[in-house]
Amino acid sequence: MDFLTQPDDKFRLGDFLIQSFGNTDWTDFRAAVAFVKRSGTKHVREALAAFSKRARVRISVGIDSGGTSIEGLQDLIAAAGTTGQLWVFHNANSSTFHPKIYLFRNASAADLVIGSGNLTEGGLYTNYEASVRLKFDLSCAEHRALLASVEAALDRWSTLQSGVCFALDDVLLKRLIDSGKVPTEAQARETEEGAATGKSGSSQAGDVLFKAVRVRAAPKAPGSAGKARISGGAATPSAKKGKGAPSVAVPPVEVNPTEAVPPVAAVSTKTFLMTLQKTDVGYGQVTSGTSRRSPEIFVPMKAVDTDPAFWGWPARFIVDQAWSLKYAAWIASEKAKPRRSERPLEKMDRNGVQIRLVNTGSVVSAAIWYYPKKTDLRIRHEQLRAAGNVGDILILKAAPPGAAHDYDFEVVPSTDARFVALAAACTIRVAANSQKRYDYI
Repeated sequence: MDFLTQPDDKFRLGDFLIQSFGNTDWTDFRAAVAFVKRSGTKHVREALAAFSKRARVRISVGIDSGGTSIEGLQDLIAAAGTTGQLWVFHNANSSTFHPKIYLFRNASAADLVIGSGNLTEGGLYTNYEASVRLKFDLSCAEHRALLASVEAALDRWSTLQSGVCFALDDVLLKRLIDSGKVPTEAQARETEEGAATGKSGSSQAGDVLFKAVRVRAAPKAPGSAGKARISGGAATPSAKKGKGAPSVAVPPVEVNPTEAVPPVAAVSTKTFLMTLQKTDVGYGQVTSGTSRRSPEIFVPMKAVDTDPAFWGWPARFIVDQAWSLKYAAWIASEKAKPRRSERPLEKMDRNGVQIRLVNTGSVVSAAIWYYPKKTDLRIRHEQLRAAGNVGDILILKAAPPGAAHDYDFEVVPSTDARFVALAAACTIRVAANSQKRYDYI
């Protein structure tokens, strides 16, 4: 038994994986990982590809909270080849798929690491992580029993389960991309860095408590880190190096699966109308090499306050503890301000909101989140953001009790016969200098 810590130990999780992939004694590699990104796969994909050619590979991956990137999945598909098995596990409720398990074995021995490290560069090398490494002698009944319990869990997460667990291939990856379930690497990087609020790890204004400290760097990845995926897989829907892709400026949400969501005291049966503006449907920067606007529709808190039950506010929202910790200094400074607003100072998330697109009948799983720095509510999903144009009218209707989805979504353009009447029904202007109007009917 060994205890691995990062980033200061000489032997880190990435070293364990590369060393083990090169060990010809192992006949099987199994893993269950919450998040996978090319920042991590670039370090191990060549070693994994070589291992997969001579041994069995079976990996389960989560796609919650934007933590897994398209390129990371592409690398796994290419490295696993035609013999490896890859699985995507995702529960559309508030539960997050969050294990980090790496297992090598043969008929007589096994080597297992369980800890906090994802298949990202931070998880493998540069984050502050901790893991336990267990070596098994399979001639020992006690060792066999413990290994059996580990493999039983891995089996549950790598077996077809309708609506929860699916085999990952190019076809499934395309569906995940089209439905907005996984971001590009550029989007994920912007998510981590918090594009709207400054880079991760940099001190916020007025924060003198924390400072940036250099840690031991990751080793240079084999080959060029800037190269495209090694082979095969679905194409990334972006320009080279991820530029030109839609920007997702929302920090990943860590959801506590044991935290119950309080029931909403009342349920609104109203329909929300709002005129769409450039912030809701525009693409932001159009200069070559710049990022598109985040895939979000912006709802003013003034509208939320008019009918909180319609949005499930705040009962169905969960505080993003990671965000609150990261921006603790900002929160403290806001609390100290005289006559400050009583609105929450924490980022709050309502994940897995099921929204039915009226025009197609399909249902997407979106996130609705509250951003305290801008005091607005945002509906995040690429298909919803891309559905309209400036001046169109959003119709969001609460689904009837007992329905399998939460809302019906539709966008009415000016050419629609209903447009004039709906535009007249949008009677409340957000601000004197704003063209955005809304109301409930």
